[in-house]
Amino acid sequence: IIQDARKFIAGAQYLGDGVYKGGFGYDADTKRAYTDLLNTYYTVEAMSTTADVEDKRGKDEKKADINWDETVKYIEKMQNKPESGDEAGGFFYNPTDPKAGTTTNAEGVVVIRSYGSITYAGMLALIHANVNRDDVRVRSAYDWASSHWTLDENPGMGEQGLYFFYNITSKCLAAYGQDVIVGKDDKQINWKVELANKLIKIQKIDEKTGQGYWVNNNNKYWESNPELVTAYT
Repeated sequence: IIQDARKFIAGAQYLGDGVYKGGFGYDADTKRAYTDLLNTYYTVEAMSTTADVEDKRGKDEKKADINWDETVKYIEKMQNKPESGDEAGGFFYNPTDPKAGTTTNAEGVVVIRSYGSITYAGMLALIHANVNRDDVRVRSAYDWASSHWTLDENPGMGEQGLYFFYNITSKCLAAYGQDVIVGKDDKQINWKVELANKLIKIQKIDEKTGQGYWVNNNNKYWESNPELVTAYT
């Protein structure tokens, strides 16, 4: 079952020309050039964590995999470069649908804004793609995330996607392997403790059943659904 799923995913990679090359998105059958970092992150995580099933194929059966070189190149294209100023190191969704909008840097150049959840997704995608944690792409994403540390919002997006932000933050920093990060003004942050305390604080209790749940007041990305965000949490 997993081998068949891997074949399906590998066949969905867009390998045409342009900025979308190497990524994953929607409408693969139409060959429409539209990919994004979130779908690509999910793909990389899935293909990385199931890679061992390829060893169980028959000797004459072709193994299924994505083009990892092109995937990493695509992920890198969604990362703001040093010339982006304060946005440097962070990630965006894709060039035509940046989600967090744009800003103008010190030189008067319009750049796509980085935002929290997609930066952690991009960083985690690189880790799953076996990019070394000391690589400038991973390190600059970590630096952006550290300097924008907050649990009061999804940085750059406010309440939108807040619980997915909590989810991807924990997965990414756990994979990165560092319990204490350095935030603004050299503040030492034990992110696991801070996140756990935050989630405990904002849990809601159903008065009729006594059950605990979470819910977002902002319904962007269906986060006003308590089943979804409680699962995230």
